[in-house]
Amino acid sequence: QDNNGATNDGTVAADQTLDKLVAAVTAAGGPAYEWRQIDPQDVTDGGEPGGNIRVAFLYRTDRGLEFVDRGDASATTATTVETIDGQVALSHSPGRVDPTNGAWQSSRKPLAGEFRWQGRTVFVIANHFNSKGGDEPLFGRFQPPERSSEVQRHQQATVLRGFVDDVLAADPAARVVVAGDINDFEFSETADILVGSGATALTDLPRTLPEDERYTYVFEGNSQTLDHILVSPQLAADGFAYDVVHVNAEFADQNSDHDPQVASFSIPLPQPTAVSLDASATALTWGDEVTLSGTLSVEGGGDGDLSDQEVTLQQRPAGSSADWTDVETKSPSATGDFSFVVAPEASTDYRVAYPGGSDLPATSATVTVGVATKVTLVVSNDLVKKNEVVLFTGTVRPAHVGQSVALQQRTGNHWTTVDTATLNDDNTYYIFWSTKQKGSYTFRVVRAADADHLEGLSPEQVVRVR
Repeated sequence: QDNNGATNDGTVAADQTLDKLVAAVTAAGGPAYEWRQIDPQDVTDGGEPGGNIRVAFLYRTDRGLEFVDRGDASATTATTVETIDGQVALSHSPGRVDPTNGAWQSSRKPLAGEFRWQGRTVFVIANHFNSKGGDEPLFGRFQPPERSSEVQRHQQATVLRGFVDDVLAADPAARVVVAGDINDFEFSETADILVGSGATALTDLPRTLPEDERYTYVFEGNSQTLDHILVSPQLAADGFAYDVVHVNAEFADQNSDHDPQVASFSIPLPQPTAVSLDASATALTWGDEVTLSGTLSVEGGGDGDLSDQEVTLQQRPAGSSADWTDVETKSPSATGDFSFVVAPEASTDYRVAYPGGSDLPATSATVTVGVATKVTLVVSNDLVKKNEVVLFTGTVRPAHVGQSVALQQRTGNHWTTVDTATLNDDNTYYIFWSTKQKGSYTFRVVRAADADHLEGLSPEQVVRVR
């Protein structure tokens, strides 16, 4: 009810009521709960006059459950099914289901909320259908008794089932919970409408209990099921446990005229099934960095948060059959994206491994990054006279002591070797050159490719001879 209960003075807010309830649970040794609800319009939702009864969510966050707040819905705002960032979502969370529909006249409007558990979305719809007030007694004067209240409940069930159909049409694997006081039996037409049929049929959890355990309420000595939890095909397939805890119905001293239902679900964590890997460049010069990036994918393109997974970058010499060695392990983003920045000193094969479904890790395709030796070139003088000697010097990295480099000169589109030199202990080289011909000459220094490195080329240098 609202903050001042049955006092009929226009108050509709229930924040104080909910805060008191949450505080009482904590004071009794229970966990801390948060709550979400939407205030109804005054005296429109039935119940005790002035009380402005409504349904609400109480949820705990200490075990990974999150509530997705979206939009700013009023009592008359209808939440709808949308696709946001590629995922099925509610336009308003919390939000009411078709609240202006005549099926909800003088009755509680269903409250829909979007929850997240370990990256999985769960849609929950809280309900309190039209009561049985006005129905003739089960064993009264008139037989069979007239149950006039069923007409509105059938309408309500039809509207709510339509909303569930919208969710399942957008995502047949959506996890949906329809819960609350349906005010009708598990064998009733109201329950049948909610269950539906075919591939999108909901599982009415009270029907999974033995017949003599299917009650949440006792009225005039008759045990009855008025409270229900119905779940979508995916939640039922995930696996569940369900029971009604009889703490009220069987006792004269009751806290409520209803028994609580408890359901637990085995929602699996997102399981990655594939990983990609790309390189920002596949040909580097020694000392350069390269970004290796990729994406960890979930089965069926699912909606899972993958930030709790891990991927490991592995390497081995390019083209070899050596064992892979680990370079770095990190967690991807929630959407599975990751990147590694490395500076290989030799040509290297890379792959990314992640925990697959077998004993061996699953891996990405191999990406090969070729590394060229870094060759520098310095000219002692780039403007000389005929027969004047020019000194070409520089370094080669990494160290390849005893190997040779070649000084090449460009003629048209071709390069011709002019001279060679052997690397010194400090990885330097010295080459002398002179000419009797005037002109402009372009040079470079080359170190031939080997098993670990691509061909290493220095920057080009121009020498002019006067």
